[in-house]
Amino acid sequence: MNKKLDEFSQISKNKNFIKIIVQIFKEIELAGCNISARYDTGPPIHEFSEKGRNCLIRIPIKEFVNRPSEAIWTILHEFGHHMSGNIPKNKLNEETILMREKEAWDFARKYILNIQELHDNIEQFEIYAEKCLKSYYQHFNR
Repeated sequence: MNKKLDEFSQISKNKNFIKIIVQIFKEIELAGCNISARYDTGPPIHEFSEKGRNCLIRIPIKEFVNRPSEAIWTILHEFGHHMSGNIPKNKLNEETILMREKEAWDFARKYILNIQELHDNIEQFEIYAEKCLKSYYQHFNR
């Protein structure tokens, strides 16, 4: 856990941020998921193992260096994918993907509303979540 915290502390030196990250990481691990930083320019990802029991969340640290709140929201969004459960790739279509993206943002929203330190930023969260959802709709030309 300490190595992960060191990686994610690059995003913010704010002690409140680290406290919230520790809480989230513990819940992610209790749910049978792992989280790690990625240092390339790829997107945040959530992947289930081949057997669908465990998963890995990878967050691009460099993308969030100056935006720690967005890092938390993205982590919670990816955790929301885990909480939605695994779905076979052959069952993924545009409708299912869009529904699962919305579900993951809904999960993040509910989580944020239960943490007072994050609750105060709910308006910025809504703007960010909407921007991310719009990118999916644009990808599917909707």
